[in-house]
Amino acid sequence: MKRGHDVSDNSAEIYAEKKKYIKAGTRWFFILDQEEVHKWDVMAKTEAAVYRWEDLTDPERFGVCFAEVRPAHVALEEQLKDFRDGKTRYAFQSIEELGKHHFTDTIREIASILNGAVTQLVDTKVSPDLIKANDLLQEMEIRWGAQFIVIDSLG
Repeated sequence: MKRGHDVSDNSAEIYAEKKKYIKAGTRWFFILDQEEVHKWDVMAKTEAAVYRWEDLTDPERFGVCFAEVRPAHVALEEQLKDFRDGKTRYAFQSIEELGKHHFTDTIREIASILNGAVTQLVDTKVSPDLIKANDLLQEMEIRWGAQFIVIDSLG
């Protein structure tokens, strides 16, 4: 985020300076100021799409501008689907083209992304569901006794 209209005046220079922050897993890169939003598709290496804030008051235009950062789009399932469909650069790079150091960094970045996704899943879904299930089991044990609660772990 830049103040005033720095991005609209100097987007290419700012992008050249800031692209060092782009990691192996980065797909979209946004730079914005108080007048414009510039969005780069990092994988496609295209010119920035430019949106003026005054135009983004339209919900449809706003949705187009920020579609890639909506929760449904960044969900692990969507990312895995893109990987399976060959829409990520990971699926097409060889160690010879990347070099061993960059390949190792890419694997490290993938591991970090997957670790974060699994941690988020456990924290937001698995743990709360397990707590609810244990609460229900305690209620059942109080109501019907422990002898009626049999969990067959072998299926």
